[in-house]
Amino acid sequence: EKSVVVPHEECINKCFSQQRLEDVYLALETHNDNRDWAERTLKTLQSMSPISLKVTFEALKRHAGKHVTIGDALRDEYRLSQRFMRLQPHSDFVEGIRAVLVDKDHSPKWSHKTIDDVSEDDVDEFFEPLESNHPRGELQL
Repeated sequence: EKSVVVPHEECINKCFSQQRLEDVYLALETHNDNRDWAERTLKTLQSMSPISLKVTFEALKRHAGKHVTIGDALRDEYRLSQRFMRLQPHSDFVEGIRAVLVDKDHSPKWSHKTIDDVSEDDVDEFFEPLESNHPRGELQL
């Protein structure tokens, strides 16, 4: 059976090859070929946590380079896992769990309304070394 991604491959490559998440949104908004798919994809992204989307997009960019070692990637992913578990306004993970699994209202109240509300500092904080008093400390490789 053919993958459901294959018919959308050109659109995916065009829209998601942008350097900024804001430009991915713009590419989806203005993409004329495969319009229905682009609109559904944009609507899905707009329903997700803006800070989580921005951090994930940044992680994909940072780890795409040939200079990145497996150790670099694992260290960053560990830091992300620790930082995503924080309470709002620093992360939306707990709010997402509340909305989907606890209250089941599917109406999360994200800490940022849109991706435009998420600053570079908000994103960069996720990648910083863990605090010296962090209970688990930095990942030791």
